[in-house]
Amino acid sequence: MKISGILPYTSGRFNNTPAFLGTKYSLSIKPDVTGEEYKRQQAELDKEANQAERARQRGVNVPKYKIKKDEDSEHVKQIRYETAGDIPDVNNNPIRHKHFKNLFKNLYYLDRAGIFHNDLDKSHVFFQDDGNVEIDCFRYSLNFYKGYNNLKGNDGSIRTPEFMFPSNEDTFKEHCLGEYVGKLNEDRRYDFVKDYLEQRSNYHARRGDLLVNRGFHLNNKAVQYEDIQAEVFLHPSNQVVNYEIKKLDNYALKREAFTEWDEGGGACGHKISPERRFNAILLNLECLEDAIDMRNEAEYLSRCAESKAERKYFEFETECAKKRVDNLYNDTKGMGEWNFNDFNSGIYLGSQDEKEFFTFLFDEVNPNDIFPDIREIKEFYTALAKRWNPELNSNYKTEFEAR
Repeated sequence: MKISGILPYTSGRFNNTPAFLGTKYSLSIKPDVTGEEYKRQQAELDKEANQAERARQRGVNVPKYKIKKDEDSEHVKQIRYETAGDIPDVNNNPIRHKHFKNLFKNLYYLDRAGIFHNDLDKSHVFFQDDGNVEIDCFRYSLNFYKGYNNLKGNDGSIRTPEFMFPSNEDTFKEHCLGEYVGKLNEDRRYDFVKDYLEQRSNYHARRGDLLVNRGFHLNNKAVQYEDIQAEVFLHPSNQVVNYEIKKLDNYALKREAFTEWDEGGGACGHKISPERRFNAILLNLECLEDAIDMRNEAEYLSRCAESKAERKYFEFETECAKKRVDNLYNDTKGMGEWNFNDFNSGIYLGSQDEKEFFTFLFDEVNPNDIFPDIREIKEFYTALAKRWNPELNSNYKTEFEAR
C-alpha cells in the first residue's frame, strides 16, 4: 500500500521531498502562514477537494482520500490520497498492455466531465498490478466547456489549435509518457508506441461520438480530427509510429527543460541555481529546433504519405506542430528575457543592453520559415551563461534595480 499526496507548503513553496515514495504526507496549510498567502493556499486546497470529488462522480478512478476541514469554517485544511498503485517505472513498474484500457477510460471520463487535468506527470498517475489506473492531484486543473465551435474556460493553459477539443491524453503524453518512452530501448519503444496508438484508436472514436452528441456536425473540423486519428491509429503505419515517437521525444526534452527552469528557480524547495535556469533556455532552443523539424516532416507527409487517411492525419498534425512551434518560441523568448532581471530569484544574466540584443535576435527569427536560423541566439546565450558569476550578477542587479 502506497500513500500519494501533495507536498506540504513551506514558506510559499513546496519542500524537496519526492512526490511519491510511500511516505505518509498530505497537502496542508502551514500554521505560520497568514494573510493573502493563507487565502491562496486555502483556495488551492478547496479546489483540490472539489475537483477530486467532481472527477470521481463522473467516473474517474480517483484514489481513496481523506479530508480534514478547518474547525472554524468549511474550508479544507488537509487532504491525503491513498493508492494501491505506484508510479510508472520502466524496470520496476512498467506500463503494460493491460493498463491501456483503464488509462484511456480515465482520460476520456476527464474529457467528458470537462476537466482538463493539466498536470498528469508520473507522480499523479498510478499503475497497479491488476491493470487498474488511478489519477490524483487536481489543483492545477481547469474546467472547460466546448459547445458548438465554442471553447469556454480556456485561460491559456489549454494551448492547442482552436479546432481541438481539449485532450487529457495530450497532457499525459507531454508530462509523463514522453519521459517514460525515452527510457525504453529502441525495439521496445517502437512496439510500445504502436500498441499504445492501437489502443488509443477507441479513445478518439469515443471523443468523436461525444462531440457529435454535443451538437457538432459530422463535417466539423474537431470531429474530423478525432475520427481520422481513430482510423489511422487502428493500424498505424511505420511513418505514423515513428512520427509519434519523435513527438514523444520532443515532449521529453520539453519536460526536461521545464524541470531545469522550475527547480533552478527554487520550486519544490530546491536551491536557486542560475546555471540550471540558463540550461533550461538552451534545452528549450534545442526543443524548438526539433519541433520545427517535426512541423516540416508533417507538412511533407501531408502530401506524400501512402494513404489518403494518413495524408489527412498529417494535415492536422501540421497545424498542431505549428502551434507547438509558436508556443515554444514565445516561451523560450519570455523565459530568456526573464533570466536577465528576475527580481524574485535574484538572477541577472547580463546587462540591459544585452537583454535588448537577445530580444532583437529572437525578433529577427521567424519560426514560420522552413529552416529558421537559431544558431546566433544559442551562441549569444551560451556566451553569456559561461561568463556569468556572482560578481557580475551583483553589478547587473544594481543596474536593473536602478531603473
